[in-house]
Amino acid sequence: FAGRRAGDLLTDEIPFDKIPDYTLFCTSTDLKGIRIATVIHNAALLAEERWNATTSLQRMKLKQADFPSSIAAYLETLTTNPRGIRTLEDLIDHTKTEPDEDYPNHNLERFEIAASLDPGS
Repeated sequence: FAGRRAGDLLTDEIPFDKIPDYTLFCTSTDLKGIRIATVIHNAALLAEERWNATTSLQRMKLKQADFPSSIAAYLETLTTNPRGIRTLEDLIDHTKTEPDEDYPNHNLERFEIAASLDPGS
């Protein structure tokens, strides 16, 4: 989606009233400046009561623990993957070693935290 959303402070920063058709700019695999988000508002959760009973810190840890497998599943769906990135660890390594990625100016702290989590804990 694109545009302002009630309760989403980042969308308040949109500097224009008419939202551009962003699909016109989808001409490459360049993700520079892109913010990735997962919408979970009004999602049908199997354990919704348990989810609602968790603290924001617990929710953050759960999302971090799920991120490595989620990003791997997403990468598996790509029809073109010229860098051969298949896992979160591959993505971190690529970002750190590819000069065009402008590391360390692009912070990988949350990715590294997610990669370090033991999914069984």
